[in-house]
Amino acid sequence: MTMSTSEIWKIVLKKVSEVTNAESFITWFGKTEAEIEGSTLIVKVPNQFVADWIESRYKSLIYEKVKEVTETDYEIQIALQNDEQDILESISIRGSEHHDIPTLKNQISTLEKLSQLQDAKIKELEKRLDKMEAEKKQGTTVNVNIN
Repeated sequence: MTMSTSEIWKIVLKKVSEVTNAESFITWFGKTEAEIEGSTLIVKVPNQFVADWIESRYKSLIYEKVKEVTETDYEIQIALQNDEQDILESISIRGSEHHDIPTLKNQISTLEKLSQLQDAKIKELEKRLDKMEAEKKQGTTVNVNIN
């Protein structure tokens, strides 16, 4: 029986949660998605900060768990979920191109929107970390359920 990508990712997340502390798992994997394109499993994350963190600290663990679940050597790629990626792609500037003032103003506006998105995500993460730290001080445990 062939599993869908979402089924594979649910099982991988379950396995990752078993070897990661609950706070870290929720923070870094709580809003991830996955898709498979050919021989690559793409982990979609909400922002660049999470992408960098997972890339540097969890990519090999993800590879190991994906291989364990699928018995396939998928290349693991970390990518941004659509909203932020679309904004970044819409403002790409090539060094050899010259842009008029309205185009540059539009790109500045787009960058401001991206900055607002990132600020909101940072505030959300800070609130979650504060809550986890408070729960840790009180001796409360955080339960992780993967459905």
